[in-house]
Amino acid sequence: KILAADFADKRKAWVAKLLAASQAMKGGDFSPGVFSSFIAAVRAEGQASHDALARLMAYQAQVAKEEFEKAETTYRRAQIIFSALFLGGMIFVLSLAHFTVRHISGSLRAAGLAAEAIAAGDLARPMPRVGHDEIGELVAKLAVMRDALRDLIAAIAGNVKGLAQSAGELSTSATTSAATTEAQAEAASSMAASVEQL
Repeated sequence: KILAADFADKRKAWVAKLLAASQAMKGGDFSPGVFSSFIAAVRAEGQASHDALARLMAYQAQVAKEEFEKAETTYRRAQIIFSALFLGGMIFVLSLAHFTVRHISGSLRAAGLAAEAIAAGDLARPMPRVGHDEIGELVAKLAVMRDALRDLIAAIAGNVKGLAQSAGELSTSATTSAATTEAQAEAASSMAASVEQL
């Protein structure tokens, strides 16, 4: 502001001297005094005005350079921050994807092992806890199927035990019946011998 005001003052003084010489020439005064005052104005006030303008332009160039350097620094800082955020975001997304894939593959592996155990007849093996997602629902249904198979096998084993007990009872009854029949046959044979002797 000071340089701009200084330039304006020096230019105003120069323009005032130029106007005075110009008015004199318009009035027909072409005397050496008018020309010498014009030349003196160009040398003194004109040079002062030119120097003030040069200082103002140098100051404005310096300010523009500083503003450019500030803007460039801000741009570079923003570029670094953006790159760091982008890199951090990519690392976060890849880590999340890796964790998700590991969780899903681990859950599927655990469910597969549980299904293999059931297929091999191991109905006492506890089911793995894999979460509350779709794979967790699958494992819960495998647990229900395992429990139903265990109950069915227990019921069949109970029925087989009952059949074995009934078969034992039938065998005992048959043995008793055979013994009774044999005793009756012997008694009948003794009776027949006695009847014959009579």
